[in-house]
Amino acid sequence: MTPAQYAAQLINQTQQSIFLTGKAGTGKTTFLRQIIKETHKKAIIVAPTGIAALNAGGSTIHSQFQLPAATFIPVHAYPKEFATTTMHVENRYTLLKHMRMAGNKRKVLESIELLIIDEVSMLRADTLDAIEYILQTIRKNKNPFGGVQLLFIGDLLQLPPIVKPEEQALLSTYYNSMFFFDAVALKNSPPVYVELDKIYRQNDATFIDILNEFRQNKVSDKSITILNKYYKADFKPSSEQNYITLTTHNYLAANMNAQSLEDIARRTYTYDASITGDFSSNANPCESELRLKIGAQVMFIKNDAEYPKRYFNGKIGKISYLSKDEIHIYCVEDATTIIIEPHTWENTRYSISEESKEINVEIIGTFTQYPLKLAWAITIHKSQGLTFSKAILDLSGAFAAGQSYVALSRLESLEGLVLTSRIANKGIASAGAIHEFQQRKETQGELSDVLTKSQLDYLKIFIYETFHWKIPLEEWEDHVASYNKEENKSEKQNHRNWAKEQYDVFKSYIIYTTKFNNQLQKLLSQEIVEYDFILQRLQAACTYFETPLYQIMFAVLTQIQDVENWKKSGKAYLAELKSLDDSICTIIEKINKAIFIVQAIANKTAINKETWNKSFNQTKRADFLAQLFEKQKTNKIEEIDYFKEENDNHSTQSLTLQKGTTYLTTLSLLKQRLSLQEIATKRSLSISTIQSHVCKLIENNKVTVYDVLPQETITAFKKLIKDNAGKPFKELLPSILLIGSIGEYKIVKTESGPIPF
Repeated sequence: MTPAQYAAQLINQTQQSIFLTGKAGTGKTTFLRQIIKETHKKAIIVAPTGIAALNAGGSTIHSQFQLPAATFIPVHAYPKEFATTTMHVENRYTLLKHMRMAGNKRKVLESIELLIIDEVSMLRADTLDAIEYILQTIRKNKNPFGGVQLLFIGDLLQLPPIVKPEEQALLSTYYNSMFFFDAVALKNSPPVYVELDKIYRQNDATFIDILNEFRQNKVSDKSITILNKYYKADFKPSSEQNYITLTTHNYLAANMNAQSLEDIARRTYTYDASITGDFSSNANPCESELRLKIGAQVMFIKNDAEYPKRYFNGKIGKISYLSKDEIHIYCVEDATTIIIEPHTWENTRYSISEESKEINVEIIGTFTQYPLKLAWAITIHKSQGLTFSKAILDLSGAFAAGQSYVALSRLESLEGLVLTSRIANKGIASAGAIHEFQQRKETQGELSDVLTKSQLDYLKIFIYETFHWKIPLEEWEDHVASYNKEENKSEKQNHRNWAKEQYDVFKSYIIYTTKFNNQLQKLLSQEIVEYDFILQRLQAACTYFETPLYQIMFAVLTQIQDVENWKKSGKAYLAELKSLDDSICTIIEKINKAIFIVQAIANKTAINKETWNKSFNQTKRADFLAQLFEKQKTNKIEEIDYFKEENDNHSTQSLTLQKGTTYLTTLSLLKQRLSLQEIATKRSLSISTIQSHVCKLIENNKVTVYDVLPQETITAFKKLIKDNAGKPFKELLPSILLIGSIGEYKIVKTESGPIPF
């Protein structure tokens, strides 16, 4: 397999974090787009800067994780020597104290399985440690990054992290370097180092060798001599040659472009961008006010969406015609004229779909402009990812390790190179920490071994988490504990018994999940793993556990519908219920995915989004919701095939449902002539819960008050009504409740008053 194929399998079949790198032009961006399209895992993309995030189709790190613009130290307190520092410093305690993460962002972080960080050369080690701590806290998981797999993508010999001197003084106490790989989070779980080795940008063997020497920090005198042959101190290209100058600082590029445009004695046309919604000016992909003249040298900043491709990101041309609505660019290299159309860039954020529980990409802002920029000059920083056939390199002000390499690697060949200053064999070297890290690169044989071992490790972890219901159980416990007010102060409090009942059902299965989990872990720890037998056990578990899980889901969804119809606000309660629904959905999906993963490993088949979607019926829940709402419109009790309940012998029987099968269980026991107290004892439920069941059964004409109340209570109730004829029910309620306290029974009543008979 190729390195890219190993990387794809490691992503889809393991939980092993990966560092994917490669020389400039080896297809890292192509791999990123492919993996997002094909992975079966819930994934999001983040990047250190707004432009990098926009190009990758993701969010900035600071926005997604709500990180403050601060230095982070991976401890719970400040060191004494920095207690009075003027820097904005966060530690683990203050980071969480100040964090105000919206519910949607929190849900995304709770659900992701794969976090992709693009342009990782710019990622600081302390930022990565802050990310890990937030993930561990939100996901309530102390494993590395809260159990999330990480894919780091980038070329470390390109732009490094930015660290101010005063920050360096503090952070050097905790970090060997500020590169991401020296984060505390990665000390015990370093990523697998995968390098893409096929170069698509350059074909010139001599040039490729020189670039390799730059990457390895071993630039030979011979290579320096070759490069310096392209030094031309006073080179002035003609307007037809289409050279672009790569320089080190923004102001140098801006001044050169402005002066060159001013030198053209033609009319200036201005094109204003159309911006909608939330789109930060820091992330603008090009000028919001694009000023052009006929004869101006421009560069395309997007790949053509049409076929055949007319232009690519970095292609140089000259403006040949301008009007209010049209821009024509003549490209001398292929003697073609291109009529360019405006392009729309989208600012996105991640959200969770209410129906499918999948991660959605939501467009929150757009920026529409012609995908062009003036191209007499560009900074080395902004040239990342671009390809030029001709370039003038101004490296005299190179201030960061890797800038010289980035600039040189933008070119297709040496033939298009012009240097404005000679290159000396000093000051070229990049950070020594990078070269030490590069020694970790796995060979193809090592990648194969890592893949085999990591597949089994992933399966063990995934199955353990699938049948370890501690976190959802704690969520149910917290929910039940939240019913802590008097009933007349909150409508929610009237549903305390309902919540306790669902919690009891969920809790009753914990002992079985624990036993099953232990059994599977033993099977997975054997010297020869019998995947076929494990698959059989998982399929049986799916049949067994899905039944009660769907019953609880049904009860929660019905409760959600009731709350949505409340006249008074129940937003907070509704959010709690939807969170409980999410946790049940997650368990059901993970049980099915465990089967899918074992099948794929046993059969040595590919694991990706397409095969997963074929394996798991994503529409099942949506179909059920539609059916549920239709049933409730008519308020009829009808059979719903999705749900089944298991009796004491764990055999399966179909049941007719409304608001959960639990009411019908109570009905069955009533028909056996059991008293309400006997039913409560048998079902391990409170007497008030059974009484609430009886109310619903009476309302739905399944039983009458004569079936559940003693004759003396009914006689007393009739007399009370007769003696107080014409009085509103609410005035009689104290007396009714007093009558209802006879023996072990309470009078049966609805929200509108006592049940008439």
